[in-house]
Amino acid sequence: MFVPETPLDALNWDILLYMVTFLSRPDVSSLMKTSHEFYELGLRELFRDPVELRANNVQSLHKCLHIGKSNPRSHYLRDVTMSCTLSHLPPVSRESNVSMEQLLCDILQNASRLRKLRFDWGAASLSGSFSVVMPTLHCLEELYMPLVSQELWDSIKGLRAPIRKLAVHFGPTNHLPFLTADPVSLLEPFQSTLEELDLAVVQCEDMSVVYPAVQKLSLADCYYGRTRGGIDIGPVMCAFPNVVDFSLSAAKAQPALSHWKEGRSCDHADLIERCRTANTQWQREHPHAAAGSGWAALESVTAGHVVDLYMLGLRRAVPRVEIRAFSKGTLWMFRHVVADTRPSHLAISLFAREDVLDCLPRLVPDAESADALRHLTLVLQCDDADIPVERIIAGVTGMLARPRLRVERLSLCMRRWDTVGPYRLSPRALRALDAALAAVWDGQAGAVAARLLDGIPALRELTLTVAEHEGRWART
Repeated sequence: MFVPETPLDALNWDILLYMVTFLSRPDVSSLMKTSHEFYELGLRELFRDPVELRANNVQSLHKCLHIGKSNPRSHYLRDVTMSCTLSHLPPVSRESNVSMEQLLCDILQNASRLRKLRFDWGAASLSGSFSVVMPTLHCLEELYMPLVSQELWDSIKGLRAPIRKLAVHFGPTNHLPFLTADPVSLLEPFQSTLEELDLAVVQCEDMSVVYPAVQKLSLADCYYGRTRGGIDIGPVMCAFPNVVDFSLSAAKAQPALSHWKEGRSCDHADLIERCRTANTQWQREHPHAAAGSGWAALESVTAGHVVDLYMLGLRRAVPRVEIRAFSKGTLWMFRHVVADTRPSHLAISLFAREDVLDCLPRLVPDAESADALRHLTLVLQCDDADIPVERIIAGVTGMLARPRLRVERLSLCMRRWDTVGPYRLSPRALRALDAALAAVWDGQAGAVAARLLDGIPALRELTLTVAEHEGRWART
């Protein structure tokens, strides 16, 4: 049966717009050249993708958006990132007769449909450019600001936008008066809409403001009074009573092998114990906030260092607990952390060095507090081409092949370690690491899996990830 071909212009606009979302950029560009209608349709899709404003593309984007003309295209923007290079703006030519800050204002002036806006560290210096623009962003849902100035915050807090995700760091570097205020109170304009919050809390004191919709919360640290530099969980539980996913790290720096022996500069024994005692006492005195209406649905806790979780002193079971770093001197804290949280899934990250791997048999306590543990995720950061495979097998087997433990699922990940800053590995070292990991996967993956399954009687399922390769084994 012959079916006549249906022309695109016979379809409804909503169907056409849905179809265009599946096209690549070249295909969208080709479609735009066929008619004025499809040109307008294609513009919507092209500007739907994230747009990054940099010093070398602001002028061209200004031209592309038809800024200053009768029909500017700024209202098509959905996702905009203002890169740090904007803090080093190039000089504007005399022909343009427009300042760079005015260009930024014009670009955002009509971006009424903007859903996601990201600033970086350099954007705070341009905060004066956004004072007129901010109230127009009434559809904004996600906002990321790693550094906030007084002027920038004055503009942002005037927003009447349904912000769901907010990352904002009120750092004390500028010594501005508003930074001494409680950041929790400063967020009150978005009290009813906030669902995810990434906040570097300088001081948390006001317990009168509550954010009931926040389910995902990430804090750099939280202190009040004598616990400065530590953690005070009471005000956090009061301000955010319905948290499901909690992330805490008083040390944002990436872990290095030297931290294994040296620990962290903020690890002061008296402060650590004082915070743990205070947090434990607060939760004991406020049982409804700690285990009832507050954090009753808590499912996951992620700590940058085991010290953070030890100071937290949680008095409730948490299904999933992740610890990204620890040191030789804090190894003893694991038994307390496991007793506090009684996780069913424990995720641990450590370096694949022999002296570090020797701690594995002592890491998870063979005690009643570990009875609920069923899934262990072990991430091994490989920073040396000599990967101690035999020591890894012996350490993992020694940790899990104990009578009281009933770990049924093991996720073992070996990946290349690299980070920015003074610990960054050289390109030569990275190539050697890649070759070593490839050799482990090609020649030893099957044997490693078989020996782990044989050596751990309770184990039922094993997932082994080496670099970008992943394999799964199950006991038959």
